[in-house]
Parts: sequence; C-alpha cells; structure tokens
Amino acid sequence: MIADIKQFLGHGLYTVAEAALYARINKSTLARWIFGDARSRSVITPEIDAGEKLVSFLDFVQALAVRNIRVQKNVPLQKIREAMRFAEKTWGMKYPFAMRHTTYLWGDNIVISPPNARDDAIRQYVEASGAHKGSVLLTPIVELYLEDLDFADSKKGVAVGCNIFRWSNTVIKMNPHQRFGEPLLPSGYSVRAIWDAVEVEGGVTEAAQAYDIPREEVQVALRFLDHLSGNAA
Repeated sequence: MIADIKQFLGHGLYTVAEAALYARINKSTLARWIFGDARSRSVITPEIDAGEKLVSFLDFVQALAVRNIRVQKNVPLQKIREAMRFAEKTWGMKYPFAMRHTTYLWGDNIVISPPNARDDAIRQYVEASGAHKGSVLLTPIVELYLEDLDFADSKKGVAVGCNIFRWSNTVIKMNPHQRFGEPLLPSGYSVRAIWDAVEVEGGVTEAAQAYDIPREEVQVALRFLDHLSGNAA
C-alpha cells in the first residue's frame, strides 16, 4: 500500500538517515530494505509515495523486525520478502511486521501468521513450498521487538507506539502522533533537545536544572546516544 504524504502530517515521518539511526541499521541497508535498489527489490512495501525517500512509522517498525530476524537467524531477505507478501495475500496483513503475529522458521523459510490463523492454513503453506515439502516442523522465532510495541487503542491492529530504549526505570518512547515520531523522554522533551542541552548548559546536572527534569532523564538520553552510536546492522 502506498499513501500520499499529506496523510502523514502530524504522524510518524522520518528521513532514511533518521530512521536508520533510531533502528541502528546502516543507512544504505535500510534504504534497500524499504525502497529497493538496482540490485534487489524492496523487502518492505513503502507506505508513502512522496517522490522522495521518506520512512513512515510503520515502515520503521517493520525494519526493526527485519533486523531482528536477520540478526537472530540470518534468513535471506528473499525469504522474508516472500513471507511478508504471503501474509498480506493470505490474511490481509498490509503491514505484517507492524501487527501482532507469530513468525516461524522452517529451514531457511519464514512463515508469518496472525495469532488467530488456523493451523491448517500454515500447514498448507509449508507443505506446498520448499525443498522440505511435506514437513510441518516449525520453530517459532522469538521477536523481542514485539514486546516493545504498543497496540493499545489501535483501530487497524497496527502498532501505535514503540518503546525504543530503556534504562533503569526510564523509557524512551516513539509515538507517531507526537513530534512526528521523534524519540521522547517521559517529561515530553525530545532526546535530541536534551542531548544539546548537556553541551549548552555544561553538564548533566545543569541540563536537568535548566529543563526542570529528573537527572535520570538526562542520563538516559546520553545512554541512548551511546546506544545509537554502536555498531549498526
């Protein structure tokens, strides 16, 4: 599904560079997964048709899933792409990895199904494809990123928020309806603003006093920066 950019004003919207930073994915890799390139088709069907490469919140969430599976199992992108298209065609999941689902590994094949899918529907898919035709030995993939997605009050069954980072009892959240999905601290300030404040004000304590927020929020903002600066997939 491709939508016009006007529908995303006031919602989650990122440049490729921003989305890649928050997802800890190499920028060129993320662009290839969502938009494809001369060498390969996209894995994720981009939600926005804007004449330029812009990433929606749901694109971002699905990129987290692809990264999760690639890191865990090193499944070929072609297999992930096939599974996503199958889930859309079979169960009408327009954004398979941004919805509640169960993902199975079968050899190097991926099978995606919603929680209410009939077992025989999964079995038919397994039996009809691959070198191991007839096998129904499915191993569920534990997708940790799903635990950090918020589906509360979702009318379309898709994620409406994401806990992108936590330290101690402080959580940094991304809500597509707030600040275009920018990572926010519990106080409501953007992580980026607090990063800048530490440098401008001259330290963690000074930044906390200037913004009247707990010192722990400033610390978690800096820890998030260190987290993002780590090795990307």
